[in-house]
Amino acid sequence: MNLPAQTLSWSNSPISGKPRPGDPWTVQPRTSADGDQQSLFHGSLPKGEQRTGIYRSAAFAIPEKLSFWCAGHSGFPGKPLNDGNYVRLRDATTHAVLAESRPPRNDVAQRIEWDLKEHA
Repeated sequence: MNLPAQTLSWSNSPISGKPRPGDPWTVQPRTSADGDQQSLFHGSLPKGEQRTGIYRSAAFAIPEKLSFWCAGHSGFPGKPLNDGNYVRLRDATTHAVLAESRPPRNDVAQRIEWDLKEHA
């Protein structure tokens, strides 16, 4: 099941206990490992990575499999992975984490696929 980005609304939420410097998110084209150079990605790089926030989609029906492309780091390249960045699928009601991935530590977007049969 493909969910085009334009079918879901997205919103920024501040992280509890962190400074609230405004919305860090923007949309920008990124290159993907499949050679695509035109797809648009949500990211915080253009506004400076000192800003923090949570970017949430609207609720949607969970498919059996969900794939997406992700680029970026969590900490400086060549340094250990820090605890700053996650892509998480949460239950819209309970907020339980159903799936989670870390950034691929690559500026070229990598494909990530989650098997969600038990939650579909």
